[in-house]
Amino acid sequence: MAESQHKAPEPIKVDEKFVEHAADACSGLTPEDAEFMRRYEGGTGKKVVKKIGFQPLSIMVVLCLLAHIDRKNIGNAKIEGLDKDLGLVGNQYNIASTIFFVPYIIFEVPSNIVLKKVRASIWLSFLIICWGIVMTCMGVVQNFQGLVAFRVILGAGFFPGAVFIVSSWYPRHEFQQRLAIFYTASAFSGALSGLLAFGIARIDGARGIAGWRWIFLIEGAVTVAAGLVMPLLIIDTPERAKWLSDDEKRFVDLCLRLSGVRSNIKEGDKFSWRLLFKTMVDWKVLLGIILAWANSVPNAAFKFTMPQIIKQLGFTTAQSQLLTMPPYVCGGIAAWLSGRFSDRLSWRMPFIVGPMSVLLVALVVLFNYSKNVEDNVPAMYVGVMLAQIGIYPLLPGISEWTGNNLAPSWKRSIGLAWLLAAGNIGSLIGTNIFLDREAPQYPTGYGVALGIICLAASCALLMEFCLWKSNKVRAQLSEVEIRQKYSQDELDAMGERRKVKNCRAKWKLPNPPAASGAAIDGTGLVAFGFAVPPFHQRAKPAKANAQGASVGTEEELVGTKSRAVASEVPIIDLGYAVYQGSVHEGSSSLYNFSNIRYGEPPVGDLRFAKPVAPKGRNVTLDKGDVGRICPQAMAAWEVYTSFTGPDFLSGKISTLTEDQKHALKEPSDLKIPIDPRETEDCLFLDVVTPIKTFESPLRKLAPVIFWLSGGGYTTGEKGWFDPAGLIKASYASSSEGLVFVSANYRLGALGWLAGSKLDQETMVANAALYDQRLALEWIQENIHQFGGDPTRVTIMGESAGGASIYHHLTAFGGKDKRTLFQRAIPQSTGWVHTANDKLENDVIDKFLALAKVPDLEAARKLSAEEVREANRLLISNSDWGTSTTGPFVDGLYVPENPDKLFAEGRHCQDVDLLIGFNEDEGLIFTSPESNDDAGYRKFLESTYSNASPETLDHIETKLYPPVFDGSHGYTNQTGRASITKAESEFTCKYGFLQAAYGNRAKSYRFNVYPGLHGSEMHYTFYNGPERNPEVDEGIAVGFQKLLTSFAATGNATSLAVPQGVPVYGEERRMLYIGNEGFGIATDETVPERCKFWQSGIYL
Repeated sequence: MAESQHKAPEPIKVDEKFVEHAADACSGLTPEDAEFMRRYEGGTGKKVVKKIGFQPLSIMVVLCLLAHIDRKNIGNAKIEGLDKDLGLVGNQYNIASTIFFVPYIIFEVPSNIVLKKVRASIWLSFLIICWGIVMTCMGVVQNFQGLVAFRVILGAGFFPGAVFIVSSWYPRHEFQQRLAIFYTASAFSGALSGLLAFGIARIDGARGIAGWRWIFLIEGAVTVAAGLVMPLLIIDTPERAKWLSDDEKRFVDLCLRLSGVRSNIKEGDKFSWRLLFKTMVDWKVLLGIILAWANSVPNAAFKFTMPQIIKQLGFTTAQSQLLTMPPYVCGGIAAWLSGRFSDRLSWRMPFIVGPMSVLLVALVVLFNYSKNVEDNVPAMYVGVMLAQIGIYPLLPGISEWTGNNLAPSWKRSIGLAWLLAAGNIGSLIGTNIFLDREAPQYPTGYGVALGIICLAASCALLMEFCLWKSNKVRAQLSEVEIRQKYSQDELDAMGERRKVKNCRAKWKLPNPPAASGAAIDGTGLVAFGFAVPPFHQRAKPAKANAQGASVGTEEELVGTKSRAVASEVPIIDLGYAVYQGSVHEGSSSLYNFSNIRYGEPPVGDLRFAKPVAPKGRNVTLDKGDVGRICPQAMAAWEVYTSFTGPDFLSGKISTLTEDQKHALKEPSDLKIPIDPRETEDCLFLDVVTPIKTFESPLRKLAPVIFWLSGGGYTTGEKGWFDPAGLIKASYASSSEGLVFVSANYRLGALGWLAGSKLDQETMVANAALYDQRLALEWIQENIHQFGGDPTRVTIMGESAGGASIYHHLTAFGGKDKRTLFQRAIPQSTGWVHTANDKLENDVIDKFLALAKVPDLEAARKLSAEEVREANRLLISNSDWGTSTTGPFVDGLYVPENPDKLFAEGRHCQDVDLLIGFNEDEGLIFTSPESNDDAGYRKFLESTYSNASPETLDHIETKLYPPVFDGSHGYTNQTGRASITKAESEFTCKYGFLQAAYGNRAKSYRFNVYPGLHGSEMHYTFYNGPERNPEVDEGIAVGFQKLLTSFAATGNATSLAVPQGVPVYGEERRMLYIGNEGFGIATDETVPERCKFWQSGIYL
């Protein structure tokens, strides 16, 4: 029988309809849909993303380009003589420029209502053909009346329809940069319009037709041609995309639902006049209308007046046409950059108020220097460019900000139309504030624009405040309470008024959930098949109600950047589970997130198998108060050396206790008390992070240390050391501090079996290495939620944990293309000489015999107690200095011995290393029986079992001869065996690493008393004299700062070592840390002996 599960955390009391199938709180994803999403994990989903790309957007961009060229080419036509040929006087040009905004205002909303009733591709194509015909006819007008007649029917309805189509294809948090690209077409249309006008006007007089008429005729004909083919190119919705398969369409639909773009209600034709009225009076729409109107005033003013402003600087007509291009290009780039960073930060207000501030500066510059244009040409032109930089980011941001707060899609469609209609009212004003009679100073134009932008900035700040206030009100109810009160259909019907937090989506593939679930704070779910929360976004602290349920904070549901709700119990949603932190016991400035699952329980069919990432969706709030560690076992010799061995060997004690003597004689009788936390369901990790990480949404992500505990591959757990002191020291080199992650991994026979007797289909050799790798992958996908930077990860470990690092550096023989860490700090470690297949299978046979089963498949059916006892017996009988199990060559993750892989360059290249050794690494691995020549020979035979007798003779007589005068580094037989062990498996390994990594590999030697294997751990995790009274505080803090400096920057420095750890080089220099402090020393290992160990002859 497989092991029973530990007691789960106290569950939240919720309504059954909330728990059943763990239905997704954001989208109501069914188990069938969730299973479907799982199948699209990885490459399949990526292909769909790549397939969609910018295809729907690109068509809209082209049409937007045409629309804006056709709207604004009247300005280009004017400087080519339109006003003179038609006899325009007074403000007739302004009237002709303005009049087309009237139908825009009137018909924007009705047009989008029709668009929801008729296929968008058909309706927009009809509009395009109509305005193309109108544009062509403008080329034959003869008077002011004809010009006005055609301008009044030019292009109403296109823009809100196009924006709605774009919004229907992309997740919310990818939408603004897409919308910015769409509106960037407007900016580039200004540049292109000037260029086209410049070119077309060169045929002035051809066939007796004036140049300005050719502008209308040619550009109008191109538009008509485009409209004729658009029904074939415009794709209304993903469901109508013939280039998507049925499964791909379903995938996109589910992703859009998860992102909140779509509702689960089949909306059909659910328009109502009540909905129209409610949209009109919605306070978010009203504020959005003011913002759009205020933006459109200077936008339209500059759009139609900029050619004249530039011409008045003293340029010719042709030069003016060309000089309109750079400002528009700058405006387009600014719009795209603003949208990109706004999407990344999920915060709209700064990217609206910021450009408004730039526009204010531009208006002041232009107004001030227009009094003397001739002497201030550069300043005036820079002012024009700044104006476009300030104008063009505004409309995409305002549209996104408002649209993200409107649901369902009918309301979004109508709201966006109202927004753009209001913008046209602003355009109506903007085209009439720059009066010809006031040129070139235009006091009315600059003054009105200046005042309106000040009003707009105030409205943007008001909207930010109102949205923040709305978030705060919504946070008063927990999601559980909301779910108990409303059904999913009722919540969907509420649209953006619902209190359940919305999901967020990115065009980036995540690990899709096995079953969807309730989003606590709008993060951690999967939307559009992409990682949620998105790039550079982490969860914020959330309050907890009486039941412990998160009431989180809300993000794009109401459109503003979430703020941290004042609380001491942050809650983070990982998609598959929700975890609540606590204030760290060792430091009130840290949060501790304990016992976070990173892998499915490795029991039953997963025993001896590769670990599997968490599946499903657990709606229970997990406070991490159920501790778990993997089953432990100890060799009999370890019990001896761990407690009395060093003192006995050094002569401090002369006798062993009776229990110790018996343990050494009868290892099988050694029984270590079972820790109640031991369980095979042990793939959990802890995260310790500074509280400051949750205080600011814009706080820089902190470097990450991923810690692997030692323990001879048979003992060890994530909670052995408290990182509070290490994090405190990290502030010396990083203002963000650091995030510390430690993980359990399987031990003994449960984690380290290898050999051909493993079922290659259902089992895996070195399963523990895959556990560690899965934890590293978890960090890449989730650590940003805890304030950690996934691009600055340092893997750090001691003893067996440090040795594991070398196998990750050489994983798959250097063919591992995924970057899981950037730096490594292996401490007090080397790597064990991995066994051959025969020895690996011998270990399996011993385990099976002790378990009393014929094969490993049968061992999978053993109870937890039975497999734990077999593992205990296997490990307790280990030869002295060994642990029986550990990393073995498996031909895959460990394709060869690390010695060979490093020597051949088959390793991860782009990593910085800081390698640490203790002065006397070998002593605790040295048997007391090696105290004479016969004992030393027996030690060699057991430690280097693959070596030939001739090789052992060479080691015994040439490398480590029985000379005890100190000339060879030892003064007795025990020291002789100890240094042999240390150099062969620890200190001489640095030669491989220095050759492989050059100056990127640096080393220190730790010799603070007693300087034994693992001694530096007390200094690595020092946390004040009250906790570590025996530790020298100055050395400990200096050492910690050195380690954390390396993790943060790649340079190991501190006040104690300002110059940093030296480059090894030909002088073989390394950092020396002793009782007297820090210094630079020469490597004391004997080169000739190290060359032998590096040759691999003994293997």
